[in-house]
Amino acid sequence: MTIDALDPANPLSTFDAAAAWQGLPPDDQSRIGALALEVVFAGFVSGSAYAPEDRLFDPAIRTIAEHRSDEVLLDLYATIETALPSLFGASGQHPAWATVTAITDSGV
Repeated sequence: MTIDALDPANPLSTFDAAAAWQGLPPDDQSRIGALALEVVFAGFVSGSAYAPEDRLFDPAIRTIAEHRSDEVLLDLYATIETALPSLFGASGQHPAWATVTAITDSGV
């Protein structure tokens, strides 16, 4: 089954990140922004997105940064999901806008 990126069945085609962001209280915006910045900076220090010759730090520091990025990314996911229950659903529930559809494909 192929779904076009603009197909209304694809939730990414109708998602408005700017509107979701604007609907957040300032404290949530600050927390999410700080976590996002920390993930990106730890990724920079880790050098994961760079060719080996462009990495700035030794392997021990890069490893610490990779672990930190992973930890903060998990916190970022949890923070965003909690801040936007209408988008992600309340804890343990699917969001109201989503329908769960079972796709049967004998090739999977």
